[in-house]
Amino acid sequence: MFGRRIFLLGAAYFMVGFTRPSGAAESRTLVAFFSRLPEMPSGADAVTHATASTGNVEEAAKTIGALTGADLYAIRSSRKYPVLHRQNSIEAKKELDENARPPLSSPSVDLSKYSTVFIGFPIWWYQEPMIVRSFLEKYDWQGKTVIPFLRIYGGWNRSRRKQYQEVLQRRKGLIREAL
Repeated sequence: MFGRRIFLLGAAYFMVGFTRPSGAAESRTLVAFFSRLPEMPSGADAVTHATASTGNVEEAAKTIGALTGADLYAIRSSRKYPVLHRQNSIEAKKELDENARPPLSSPSVDLSKYSTVFIGFPIWWYQEPMIVRSFLEKYDWQGKTVIPFLRIYGGWNRSRRKQYQEVLQRRKGLIREAL
């Protein structure tokens, strides 16, 4: 785990260092992330509320933010996702099948202040959660370098990754390879 964290920190530092045009003024960086950690009930324990991905994305976001001096922004849905993995998986599949765009509950962020945006999320059904798609489609990404970082236990399907890239390209963002 510690080795992964060091690798992630190094990769984040490297990516941010190469996203600024030479001679440009100091740019600001944002780390936007979706994680289910706040939905965990009080008193939850690892036995009755076990889920491999809960909170990992937020932890990675905080690590990237600390290393780069970036601002943090939590992508929040107005609906609560189930805590238990199986129930959450059913809900995520339903959103995917319906091509849903769940409403955001987090306040708007002024992207004009940022040139580089890390976007973190777990992979649900081989792609980003649909709440992340809601976030991507809300903003104009022109002139932004977007660096996704993912929490994957399976794989990020090539065709799903292409869909993610197409959303950003339609919104005029420059996407880097995922961390």
